[in-house]
Amino acid sequence: MGFLPSIGGGWVVSNEKFFEPLLKVIDNLKLRFTYGKSGNDAIGNANERFFYLSEVNFNQAGYVFGENFSFFRNGVNTLRYANEEITWEESTQLNGGLEINILNNLNIVIDAYNRKVENILLSRNATVPTTLGLQAAVVANTGRTDVRGIETAITYNSRIGSNLGLTSRATFTYNKNKIITTEEPLYPENISYVQRKGSSGDQIFGLIAERLFTDDREVANSPQQSFGQYMAGDIKYRDLNGDGRITNLDVAPIGWPRVPEITYGFGGTVDYKGLVDFSIFFQGSARSSFTINAGSGLDNGGNVVGISPFVLTGGGVNGFGQAGLLDIIAQDHWSEDNRNPYAFWPRLSQNVIANNAQTSTWWLQNGNFLRIKQAELGFNPSVKLLKKVGLDFARIYLSGQNLFTFTSFKLWDIEMGGTDWVIHCKEFTIWG
Repeated sequence: MGFLPSIGGGWVVSNEKFFEPLLKVIDNLKLRFTYGKSGNDAIGNANERFFYLSEVNFNQAGYVFGENFSFFRNGVNTLRYANEEITWEESTQLNGGLEINILNNLNIVIDAYNRKVENILLSRNATVPTTLGLQAAVVANTGRTDVRGIETAITYNSRIGSNLGLTSRATFTYNKNKIITTEEPLYPENISYVQRKGSSGDQIFGLIAERLFTDDREVANSPQQSFGQYMAGDIKYRDLNGDGRITNLDVAPIGWPRVPEITYGFGGTVDYKGLVDFSIFFQGSARSSFTINAGSGLDNGGNVVGISPFVLTGGGVNGFGQAGLLDIIAQDHWSEDNRNPYAFWPRLSQNVIANNAQTSTWWLQNGNFLRIKQAELGFNPSVKLLKKVGLDFARIYLSGQNLFTFTSFKLWDIEMGGTDWVIHCKEFTIWG
């Protein structure tokens, strides 16, 4: 059971008598607010719905005894410890809103919110010592995240004379979340950059890439990197904590969060005498980053998940396939003949090089973009003209989608992020 109350209210200020002198300019003004709690019981995964019960497997691979090892007993494995204190994830949110209409043409809606999400279910593996000898992970409602944001929508409708009409609309959303409490060790001050607390829940953490190793002598005289074998032409990472090794303790927040903190759109329609109209809509986002997946080319289902070329992976007609070679990799990669320490791609290999596939600033990309999402030019023949050809209604239009994208990322559709690549289609339609 849970007690999750909420309350809300609104005040139409423009209905008050004292507001009457302003009605010629502001014909509608409304203030509103809500405050309340909500509960989420969909915590954990689909197989973990009854946390107050322990889960024990009595048929775990067992043990053999005796001189001839012929005496067998099943083993016991604890999959989950009972925890009667597990409860719902709770969200407490305060919303404030403003609606205003000016001169019967301009409508503005602004909503601001502050949400506190508590009792987030987290694994305590990072803080419960292994010396306790526990078989299963301990989970508890220990997480908390704060979310703040604002949403704005502006609509403008007007007519210029009796022939020209204008309709426009713009939206803007800003959303930022911050981890207040999470399960992680208490890091020393010299590596406090590793901690997630205080950062966005969508923040990217990765290694700081300096450049590519130019030769094996530089490899031998640099801090040891703990991500598999590496050599000349592979990525060189920065030793942030100065311990002479590159490990997970050298991972730091890089770039913006993966989820855009700002999304926006704007556009409008202009029509002339109802005969000709033109509309256009822009879509964009800002304050986001993503990392290119430099892992294998295909997963077991044949889906593209990375851009590492020449790698034999699952999928394909005969049960395996070879990842393709992107033009950017073919044109700009490190080799014995091209020892460019800042080439786009490290040395080529028929296998995924784990050292180079780490999340790092080498693959970090700016996710900001502005796109002409849709544009349309239409013609509506007059009724008199249509009757001459025996028609009641007709419309001829030229429509385009995804016409152009303003972005610093040019390799593929930026909205695909770093896990895939596609041909960015420009679609046109002519219809009557």
